[in-house]
Amino acid sequence: MVTSRGRILYQGKRIDRLTPNVLVRRGIVQVMEDRRCLEHLAVEEYLMTGAYTRRDSKAAIRTDLDLVYSYFPI
Repeated sequence: MVTSRGRILYQGKRIDRLTPNVLVRRGIVQVMEDRRCLEHLAVEEYLMTGAYTRRDSKAAIRTDLDLVYSYFPI
């Protein structure tokens, strides 16, 4: 991200006037690190928050979760 005279550019396009839901659909999110916002969630619930805006099938999401679990076994 680059700021230039009050503008925020991402990949060469201005994003500072976009709504939060549009930013999320473009893959731009705020990481709530160390704020304990989601500490009550189970691991899979937490991972599913990342799939919230996905438009593909539940099967595709499950395939990706299985891939994550292959990296980090339950």
